[in-house]
Amino acid sequence: DGKRFIGDHAVKLVLEAEQLQVWEGNQQLLLPGVRAAERLEIEGVHYRYYLQSTGPVPDASAILLRNAITRQPVIAKAMASGTALAPSAGAHPWNLREPRLRLQDLAGDVRLSKDLVVARNTTLRIRPGTNLVLDPDVSIHCKGRIEARGSAELPITISSSDPRRPWGSLALWGEGADRSLFQHVRFSGGGGALLEGVEYTGMVCVHWARGVRFEDCEFSGNQRCDDALHADEADVTVSRCWFHDTNADALDFDISTGRIEHSKVERAGNDGFDLMTCSPEIVGNEIMDNRDKGISVGEDSSPFIFANTIHGCERGIEVKDRSSPLILNNTVARNRVGVMARLKNWRYERGGWPRLIHTVLSGNDADLVLDKTARWTALGSELGTSGDLVEAPSQAESGWIYALHGIALDQPLPGAPADWREIPRAAIKYEERFEDGWAAPASTWRPTAGATSVRIAADCLVVRMNARNGEVSRKVDLDLRDATRTNWLVLETAGTDIEGSWLRVGRKRESAGAEVLRVPLELGDKPERFAFTVVRLPAGEYGALTLEIDPLVRTEKQPHSRVVSEGQIRLQRWFIVSALTADLEQSK
Repeated sequence: DGKRFIGDHAVKLVLEAEQLQVWEGNQQLLLPGVRAAERLEIEGVHYRYYLQSTGPVPDASAILLRNAITRQPVIAKAMASGTALAPSAGAHPWNLREPRLRLQDLAGDVRLSKDLVVARNTTLRIRPGTNLVLDPDVSIHCKGRIEARGSAELPITISSSDPRRPWGSLALWGEGADRSLFQHVRFSGGGGALLEGVEYTGMVCVHWARGVRFEDCEFSGNQRCDDALHADEADVTVSRCWFHDTNADALDFDISTGRIEHSKVERAGNDGFDLMTCSPEIVGNEIMDNRDKGISVGEDSSPFIFANTIHGCERGIEVKDRSSPLILNNTVARNRVGVMARLKNWRYERGGWPRLIHTVLSGNDADLVLDKTARWTALGSELGTSGDLVEAPSQAESGWIYALHGIALDQPLPGAPADWREIPRAAIKYEERFEDGWAAPASTWRPTAGATSVRIAADCLVVRMNARNGEVSRKVDLDLRDATRTNWLVLETAGTDIEGSWLRVGRKRESAGAEVLRVPLELGDKPERFAFTVVRLPAGEYGALTLEIDPLVRTEKQPHSRVVSEGQIRLQRWFIVSALTADLEQSK
């Protein structure tokens, strides 16, 4: 509804369309109101326009109303002077308009005695050399963007006015805080806060914001709160930062992504990095002397952990509750426990599954500890100077792992490398996993001869054998004819009571070259241990994958002599990694 005042007369215009436009010199768009019931519903609202005229009073035909969708005119109807307008329960669209872009500046010595709220569409710019002091429980609640650009010569400091009582939290919230940047900022003395009903458990918090960066920053001496830096459903990059002497966790990622690189963590009151249901990249960090874990990986997390050194912690890396980190080229030494995998929360049913690739576990009181629900995969790692486990470096090819993560090493030896290069990342072209459910794998994977059953259990394809040799196979349609690419076929498998096993890859008949590739299938030597089988596939088309299985057969003499075998193969996944050969050659 629109209302027009002309002198002492009032005219009501009934606008019958949901989206209307008004021309009064400039075009305007009128939107309906919104009412929240069981769902959001469109509702009519009132618009008021006041017209002034120095000449004759214009009549209603001076206003043109048109439906924005149908483009048809809307007829204005007169309303008697003095008629009351019915109230509307809907939210008016003008109340929901974006605020204007604003810029706030902080510079010099600044003391805050009450919360500083940075509105959406506002950029808070903190100048180099700013010394920002907050009174106890005072916070910076930022729904806009922060640009805190200090320098090595003129760092920005954020601290408490009372060393015995913490300030609150520097809390970034929502997409308005996207792309916030902190460079050479020293954070100390924060204690967390409750702001607008949201609990911020860190001295610095990032909630629901993307592309936030911390570069060359220092986090220390937080009080009362759990974390020095906390990310919740956010995307955060931490580069060349220093975390030390924190109250509990140095950095906590919950349901978040990002990258933590070339940083140092020491003397954290709990964990160095604590991950829950997230998959950041943790690259090139030094983590030492924490009271609990160097890196805690929990609640179905799958981070990429590369080139880190972890020592002096209660546990170097702990992997819990269906988490599956790729632990590549790390050195985990002189901890109470090097790597632990276990089930902590029963709701996840199974423990963690670390993949240890070219990693060194040595000099720990216990190098590798697994509970009965955990599994692990190793390739080219050095484990076991403590005497509980020994593994020589594997000769299996590992180039696919580096290509998949865009990394090139001059010498891919076990342990944290001194240097590496970035290259274009390879891609996974085909993949099959076996998640628990109601799937019937026998319709895809067909057993023959001594392979008596195929089923899915514990996220694996499980093939059971009797006392005879057998195989299980499936049809595939792999088009790898591009000769400019290098392709690896990778399988992750384990076995029990197996005398021998082989992988056979069948070409399609129209493909040139050998009909079949056949290589030994790598199996872990214990039920909980898996291994990678890697095959470089020449350019061509492939139509079948087959596992040939020779079970271990033994004779039981009591109570009656009989031939038995409990042979079993467990396939966790298979996939194709594809990279441009030119990218691989340039990395050498």
